[in-house]
Amino acid sequence: MKHPIEWHQKCLENMRRDLGDKRADLFRAQNEYDRAYRELRLYEDQVQRAVNEGRDGFDAERFGKKRK
Repeated sequence: MKHPIEWHQKCLENMRRDLGDKRADLFRAQNEYDRAYRELRLYEDQVQRAVNEGRDGFDAERFGKKRK
């Protein structure tokens, strides 16, 4: 079906806006992934350190974190 140029221009504008939204979502998802990955690595390090030190448990909120 044939559509006027204005219709196609509006579609193009909508596609650009949608792509911009997807890009923003991608950046948010990447930041969430990076944060979760850092948390996983920290926890992994805590568990390994506790094993290496022969501990039978630890408080993940405090163990191995630098005090201010």
